[in-house]
Amino acid sequence: MTGGGFGDGVLHPRNEGRIRVLHVDDDVQFRDLTKTFLEQLRDEFEVTSFADPTIAIEHVDEFDCVVSDYQMPDVDGLDFLSLVREHDDSIPFVLFTGQGSEEIASEAISAGVTDYIQKEGSRDQYEVLANRIENVVARHRSEQRLRDSERRYRELADASPVPMGIHVPDDGIIYVNDAAVEFFGADSAEAVLGRSPISLMHPDDRSTVAERIGSLFEDGEALPGEPERFVGLDGEVRTGIVSAVPTTVEGRTAAHVVVNDISSYLDAKARISAQQSLVQTIIDTLDDMVYVFEDDRLIRWNERVAEVTGYDDAALASMSPLDFVAAADIEDAAAYVERISEDGRATGTFELETADGDRRPFEFEGFCVEADGTEFRVGIAREPRSEDRRLEEYRKLVEAVGDPMYLLDDEGTIETANEAMADILGISKQAVIGEHASSFMTDGDFVCGTALVSEVLSDPDRTSGTYEFTVARPDGGRIAVEDNVTPLLDERGNYVGSVGVIRDISERKRRENELERQNERLDEFASVLSHDLRNPLNVAQATVENMASDSEDRGGQLDVLRESHQRMADIVEDALTLAREGASVTEPTETRLDEVAGAAVSGVDTAGHAVEVRADATIVADEPRLQRLLENLVRNAVEHGGATVRIDASTDPETGMVTVSVADDGPGIPESEESSVFDSGYTNSETGTGFGLAIVRQLAEAHGWSVTVEESELGGARIEIAGVTPA
Repeated sequence: MTGGGFGDGVLHPRNEGRIRVLHVDDDVQFRDLTKTFLEQLRDEFEVTSFADPTIAIEHVDEFDCVVSDYQMPDVDGLDFLSLVREHDDSIPFVLFTGQGSEEIASEAISAGVTDYIQKEGSRDQYEVLANRIENVVARHRSEQRLRDSERRYRELADASPVPMGIHVPDDGIIYVNDAAVEFFGADSAEAVLGRSPISLMHPDDRSTVAERIGSLFEDGEALPGEPERFVGLDGEVRTGIVSAVPTTVEGRTAAHVVVNDISSYLDAKARISAQQSLVQTIIDTLDDMVYVFEDDRLIRWNERVAEVTGYDDAALASMSPLDFVAAADIEDAAAYVERISEDGRATGTFELETADGDRRPFEFEGFCVEADGTEFRVGIAREPRSEDRRLEEYRKLVEAVGDPMYLLDDEGTIETANEAMADILGISKQAVIGEHASSFMTDGDFVCGTALVSEVLSDPDRTSGTYEFTVARPDGGRIAVEDNVTPLLDERGNYVGSVGVIRDISERKRRENELERQNERLDEFASVLSHDLRNPLNVAQATVENMASDSEDRGGQLDVLRESHQRMADIVEDALTLAREGASVTEPTETRLDEVAGAAVSGVDTAGHAVEVRADATIVADEPRLQRLLENLVRNAVEHGGATVRIDASTDPETGMVTVSVADDGPGIPESEESSVFDSGYTNSETGTGFGLAIVRQLAEAHGWSVTVEESELGGARIEIAGVTPA
């Protein structure tokens, strides 16, 4: 026996295509012979040999299989096996020894060798060894893949929000994820493991579930999802859609179970059903006929409808509300239904004709409601009744509808309002009731509302009226609304209050204001074309006439003519800019102010002037419009100021809003003219168009900014843009 170290093989990382064999034998000749035969018999084998087990153990992690002699100095084959198992408890280990005996074989198997082969001198023996190596490596790799697959499954299952588990027939539940622990009402997974799934089922469902589980293991086919009830360890009953597929775990038949918890869904469904039943019960107890119709067909009604009309539910399902009305009132009733669709609400009194031909007057009231994007019309029909009853029903109606609605007494005090109305006013419903209507509007709007009620009361052909006002909320907010007001009268015709339905018209008002601003800009544009162009046009006309009579100074006269034409072109261009740039900014973006200011300076002839940009801020703006605004300010400062122009930006520490300014060291603007410098046509230059600062104002207002002029610290004028939103 000879000692040694590394063999002459080259180490490579493991891969599925190659089989790396670590061979340990202190006999150099036998070591070389084994390496030669194995690599000749199998192209995929790469054998690395070592003489010393203590050196070989340092490289065991780099191999797929270990082949070791038994009798070696210092460390024998079984001792080496112990060292290997400390590094890797699953790598295949083949004991290949010439010291064969039943005792050694028994000891080796007890120690955990993967295989045991006695050395012989024949080539066939090495074929056997090669086969054994192939088999144990293939089995080890298969087991490793299975372990990896199970590990990945557990990682995915652990992270899943869906309850999952694994059930083995003889061992019960062997795995549950966190979602399953919560579903079963347990404190930990240990409280569930080992239990039979049947023990967690509702007693009434156990036999059915036992049959399903039995069929899964007998037939080996997946179980489709079925709703089952469970009783958790906390005593709570939960319902889940249970599906399962057969699988194997560590060689054992098992079932992978998934439970889709539908307890919350069923609870919500039960609540909705109970609420619907309650609503229907409440509606059925009303003395009024209440019905819902869509496309002129009844889709829901209370019991009172059948009682009054004499039609059963089957007949009502195919009827229209107009089928209740006597022939003489059909035309008026059809107009009433049309008003419901057009105005959102309508009232009318018509004769109702029952199934047996009886006729009697009924008061009808209808309004529109929207649910899930579909508009429905709700109708209420009642026989004429006392005023107290009428007011009480109005209160119920106010509470029931989804649109903002209120009820006032004859002095303007709010008797009731629904939640939607409270949301518009900006306070709780409890705080609304008892307040005077004037608390939420200006004095002028309240006078208009009072006048409208008087107009309706004085006109026998009117039952309601509409006016607009602005809600003044306690938080300082303002909301433009439209109020459809219906005065209420008692049996003697006395005014006892009013009911109103509110509609938010803020967006409509915004569009109207924008249209008004556009019209103002068009008027201004027309004024410019008709007035401001007249002077240069007159100059040009006079120059042409002079040229016709004086031929000696035509060169100078042509210069005057060119200047007049250029001035007219400048006026037209600036007027068009003024008209186009006034629209509101709809898609502002994050903008670097210093970069836009630099681009603006580059677009202006600043020869002979020092322009300093100190505007290090990022704001929200329409970048092209912002650049035009700054170009006009820089051009104005260069043309009318001194030698120095400065662009600054500052941030208000309290509001965070940014202020942008352009200052110069010129003569400044007289205090008496500061209020008119932003007007169209204002200029103190014979060549200016007077639109530069007017365009600045339009561009600023389009962003929602304010613009002012004041004396600068440089001694000239300082134009300030305030209210700029930071990015």
